[in-house]
Amino acid sequence: MLAPSFETSFPPAVTEAATAGIEITLDSILGERPVRVSPAVDAPEGPMLAAIISFIGEMKWSLTLMVTEPVGVALVERFCGLKLPFDGEDMADAIGEIVNVIAGEVTLQLEKRRMRGRMSLPTVVRGQALQLIANRSAASYRVAYRLSFGDFSVRFLAAGTSLFARLPGK
Repeated sequence: MLAPSFETSFPPAVTEAATAGIEITLDSILGERPVRVSPAVDAPEGPMLAAIISFIGEMKWSLTLMVTEPVGVALVERFCGLKLPFDGEDMADAIGEIVNVIAGEVTLQLEKRRMRGRMSLPTVVRGQALQLIANRSAASYRVAYRLSFGDFSVRFLAAGTSLFARLPGK
């Protein structure tokens, strides 16, 4: 079981399913399993893309994949075989598609834990040193990963801790 990195604890069944989905998917795409590192840095310097996808079911939550320019370029090149400029629309589309594929595996991992849900379409945000700011009552969890070509982070967020009166999957 993973310990929460800050704020309010996220349900362990969801964090375990989500991290498994991330690791399985990226291992399949890259032939390299991402390694968890600590601490997760929310706002690295430089240009970034954040791909956000929501899950709706027993609980409503979102997964955000945050990549810097060097990691995004390398990840997309391995995913689709093309070296795309980081500031282009195709790069944003590719990062959105990667988070969509990850979300598919996360959904499967949730179902294995007896939790049902659907995922939304991804939304991609571009900026400099992006920092995700959530309501203080939001349950959240962050995890950082390392790949051979750099680090990236993922954040899970759900509004209101009242959602967790009954932990999903239990």
